[in-house]
Amino acid sequence: MKVMITLPIEERDKQEIEDTYIEGCEKLEAQGHQIIYDYAIESDVHKDLEDCYEIVFKQPKLRPLVDSLDSMSMSEAVYFCKDWKKSRHCRIVHEVAVQYGIERIYE
Repeated sequence: MKVMITLPIEERDKQEIEDTYIEGCEKLEAQGHQIIYDYAIESDVHKDLEDCYEIVFKQPKLRPLVDSLDSMSMSEAVYFCKDWKKSRHCRIVHEVAVQYGIERIYE
């Protein structure tokens, strides 16, 4: 099954984000799933593009959500890492998954 991983990135450093993501990938791949990359969790990309987002987009904070939804459109399921309920981004992704009948997997 094609699975996207979502995790809270607010108030986490790059290493913690990467470690959590890699752990999720390893668990899912061991179960035979294919990982669909969620561009929204790549913190370096968003840091580099932050100024561009401010200039181009009227609502730049929505851009990572758009990236996640794009990744979700290619997925059969979404894997929600620990503490996902603490993240507005993850809660919105969860609601979209519920509303569109996308399978949800919880850590």
